[in-house]
Amino acid sequence: MSYINLPENNVELRLIEYDHEQFLKDREEEIITTSENVVKINTIFSDLANIVSSQQDNIDDIENNITSSLSKTEDGVVQLNKAKNYQKITNKCCLYLLCFVLFFLFLIILYVFLL
Repeated sequence: MSYINLPENNVELRLIEYDHEQFLKDREEEIITTSENVVKINTIFSDLANIVSSQQDNIDDIENNITSSLSKTEDGVVQLNKAKNYQKITNKCCLYLLCFVLFFLFLIILYVFLL
């Protein structure tokens, strides 16, 4: 049969109680420090979440601007193609008109010289 050896004198018992009380105080201080650190980390994560949220708004604005510029660029390409077609038609009309005027002048000059 085994027995727990308890200190025989009062001094040893007080030292054990003091060590136990010191251990509990140290543990309580560590718990308080850990709690304060958790609160600080929570604050940091809250600030980080706010920053990410505000940056998300900026990213959304950039995305909307890119989408808008793509749409406007496509519209611009369509307008340039229309202008190119109108330019071709105008050039053809001017060429036909020039040919008609030259032909008409040729007929006038020919008529003048033949008379």
